[in-house]
Amino acid sequence: MPRAPLDEHAIEAFRGRLADVGERLFAQHGFAGVTLRAVADALGVSPMTPYRYVEDKDALLTLVRVRAFQRFAERQVRAAASESDPRRRIRALGRSYVDFALEQPDAYRMMFQLEQPSGDDPALVAAGQGGFRPLLDAVTQATAAGDLDGDPAVTAHLLWASTHGVVTLHLAGKLGMGVALEALVERILDGVASRPTQKAARPVSAARPPRPRKPVAASAAHTPTRRRSTP
Repeated sequence: MPRAPLDEHAIEAFRGRLADVGERLFAQHGFAGVTLRAVADALGVSPMTPYRYVEDKDALLTLVRVRAFQRFAERQVRAAASESDPRRRIRALGRSYVDFALEQPDAYRMMFQLEQPSGDDPALVAAGQGGFRPLLDAVTQATAAGDLDGDPAVTAHLLWASTHGVVTLHLAGKLGMGVALEALVERILDGVASRPTQKAARPVSAARPPRPRKPVAASAAHTPTRRRSTP
């Protein structure tokens, strides 16, 4: 007897279970430990059941990352909505970024770790852009208001890259040079979310007219000097 087709709700619910188990296996064993067979064993289903919902291991890892980015984006959207001032909104987004990484370190590692499948899946690209968009919008608004200088896209990327760097070092236990994560994050947010210093323009002094040169007498200019004859 053929299997009854699954409805969309049932498919999404099981894909969610697959993603949850995949993230847990990654936390325990790394990328190598995330296999469809291991996921099937953890869920108590046949080894072929996961293939009804994802094509292969890469598709499973992409699914896990998409859902992680979506959770991250939801946090960023809420953080952006909590502040109306663009500079304070940037700070709220930075704090939300760090909090997500500390509260969900395994999801965060899967989102950004280099040892992973290609990131050109449309759903993954859209999820990643959704997480970055609130920061880019806040920086764009702050720049338009005169609170920040430069290209908003460059500023947003620098803020993201700086925060990501210190968070990643912290999660890896490599931030051991005497400065704690909190102090570094505060310095990053203070540096980007503060009003730029307006340099006072130096007054431009009026240009002095050139001094007129004394005219050279025609006789001095054209009459050759006579040598005194020696007696």
